[in-house]
Amino acid sequence: MKDKLVTLAIHTIEQALQLQHRLEKEGIPSFIKKIRSISTGVRVRVREVDLQKAIYLVERIKSTSNEHIEFKSPFILVPIDFSEHAIHAAKLAFYLAENLHSSIVFLHVETYVNVATFPTLLSSADEKSRLVTKKIKERNEAIIDVENRFKSLIANQLIPNIHFNFELKNGIPEEEIISFAMLYKPLLIVMGTRSKANKEQELIGSVTAEVIERSLVPVFVLPQHTHLQTIQQIKHIGFATNFDKKELVAFEKLMYFVQKLQFKVSFIHVDDKEDIQNKNKLDELKSYFLTVYPHLQLQFSMLISEKSTLKELENYIRDQKIDILAIRNHKRGMFVRLFAPSLARKLVYQAKNPMIVFY
Repeated sequence: MKDKLVTLAIHTIEQALQLQHRLEKEGIPSFIKKIRSISTGVRVRVREVDLQKAIYLVERIKSTSNEHIEFKSPFILVPIDFSEHAIHAAKLAFYLAENLHSSIVFLHVETYVNVATFPTLLSSADEKSRLVTKKIKERNEAIIDVENRFKSLIANQLIPNIHFNFELKNGIPEEEIISFAMLYKPLLIVMGTRSKANKEQELIGSVTAEVIERSLVPVFVLPQHTHLQTIQQIKHIGFATNFDKKELVAFEKLMYFVQKLQFKVSFIHVDDKEDIQNKNKLDELKSYFLTVYPHLQLQFSMLISEKSTLKELENYIRDQKIDILAIRNHKRGMFVRLFAPSLARKLVYQAKNPMIVFY
């Protein structure tokens, strides 16, 4: 079993080749394998016996290579690919930033390969170089266009006057977003997501879904076709509960994000059958929140669904006219994430309701 190969990292080809070079300098054989589901991604694999040594090297590289960037703190992180649904989410971020007295950092992740670094590894290098140059030009034009759009909206008082800037990274989008958030610790990540009909990738390939599964920062998800234009429109918040004590911390964070707004909160628990223990837990939850938050308008519901928790929850959100759903996502291993998607991930994939996901 000592020759069994395991995945160490997922990178662009350029990053993978750089890592492979560092590994081999340390005497660690490594192998690169294409990933079919990610057009620009490859796996860097090592022998299982070398995994711990390889992980130590990767952590050492990270600790010495992270550049220091100064941001106007605190800030909200908004990944942006210049699509209309991403810009729609960005507009809402301006209102969140105003409410939280924070700035905004827009993060755009490129996935092109630097052909100048590895010219011998690419066929038709001149052609690919022209393609990269074209992509860089289009990227720069897109940044200028979006920047001018936001400045125009601010000048016309259509969105709040909030300081913002752009940061660029090269790599796999979800990996770079997670790394950036871990390093610079934003208050919140705000992401748009396409409608289900427009998704090009399946459930396991969604960038937004992968970010909510792994982020240690709360993630605000705004679907493409949503009525929510400003946070002042949030009048009814749904809070999905499984009676976990850590949900109390998540609720406190939620109250911080929606401070100064007028709203009511519905606590929702979905079960597959009547359960007296869970009914008692809901009563305890009700007693706690009515005592600690007497100023809030609260309601508590237990839903019974023998077939689909997701469907029951979506029906309740629709019938009760809930504007945003808050949910705590439990951290799980990669295998479980891929083959047993969480409720939060399924909700993101359906792309029907705005939601905020806590870890």
